[in-house]
Amino acid sequence: MNKSLIFSYVVSGIAIIVAVFGFISNKGTNNVVNKLEDIEFTAQDGYLKWKYKDEESWQDLYDLSYLKGADGTDGKDGINGIDGKNGADGKDGINGIDGKDGKNGTDGRNGIDGREIELSVVNDAIVWRYVGENNWKNLISLEDLVKRDGPSELIFSVNGNSSDFGCVSSKETCDIGTSMEIKVSSTEINEFYVVNDDNVTLTLVASKNIGNSNTTTLPWYGSSTSKGDNTKGPLNVLNTLNILTNNWTNVDYIENYEYNNSGTGYKKLSIVDGNAIITDSSGGNVEVSGKARARLLTYEEAKALGCSTSSGSCPSWLYKNLNAEYNSLTPYGYWLLTSYGNGRAYNVRNTGLIANNSTSDGTGRGIRPVISIKKYTS
Repeated sequence: MNKSLIFSYVVSGIAIIVAVFGFISNKGTNNVVNKLEDIEFTAQDGYLKWKYKDEESWQDLYDLSYLKGADGTDGKDGINGIDGKNGADGKDGINGIDGKDGKNGTDGRNGIDGREIELSVVNDAIVWRYVGENNWKNLISLEDLVKRDGPSELIFSVNGNSSDFGCVSSKETCDIGTSMEIKVSSTEINEFYVVNDDNVTLTLVASKNIGNSNTTTLPWYGSSTSKGDNTKGPLNVLNTLNILTNNWTNVDYIENYEYNNSGTGYKKLSIVDGNAIITDSSGGNVEVSGKARARLLTYEEAKALGCSTSSGSCPSWLYKNLNAEYNSLTPYGYWLLTSYGNGRAYNVRNTGLIANNSTSDGTGRGIRPVISIKKYTS
């Protein structure tokens, strides 16, 4: 019941209210209050309440529930109205005027620092994860990283042609002995020959020995005054090879190479990410200094190319740029990775055959590097 209705009941029952007020005394007297205008009324919590205007507390005067009359009888149902006609469609309103551009917002707060990630290689793919998480997510396959849209940036020419690299594509195979000029650095171009093509990687041997006046010829292991020793591997030539090819910055470090020595002496050479380890005859490991961008040709590779130990059967490009043996012009050979018996090691001579010499002999043999490059897909 709302207040206006309550007060209408009060007005209509004013006689009741006046009668009720008969019991209100004024400050200890028996007289009825002086004037109604000195009193305030309100309806609150189901009661009609009153107080003097100069007081704060309200006093209950009458329970308003007593003013409710008995429920009336139900009215009759109204007559159904006549269906009205559809109103006419209103006219389209006029497009409003574009509002003014709002003011630039205030600069936002700095975002939270990004989370650190870890990278790894799993199943021939580079993967990543946030530090502290367990699950790795694939980033890119290693195969995609070696794909190229055009010829390798290393190649300057193929068989003298600097515009058509032909067999460098994985869809073709380079003939053994194909000549290639390779940009081993931004300032140096060297000639190489193909010794193997597996349609993914080209293995190339340099067309001439490398070195300076101090490294034109050198012992396979040890020094020229020491007794020949092949039990510890070609430590001297590999150390020097890493020094001489250190500035070949266009040539990647050897990723994964392992050679099990077929001769008497050391057991094997392992290269992983350029780090070379020689396993000696006793099973101990000796680390080669520097990092390997190149290696030496093996006895098995030279033999597969047609070389032998009994005649000059090597292809001419394999012993190109060597001087006549035992004259004042050296070198007249280059060392192979493979050892021979009795403290000796194999080497290719200027006569086109495979010879063997003491590993401490530094009078005529030098270093001819072997590198590998990826072919490109097309």
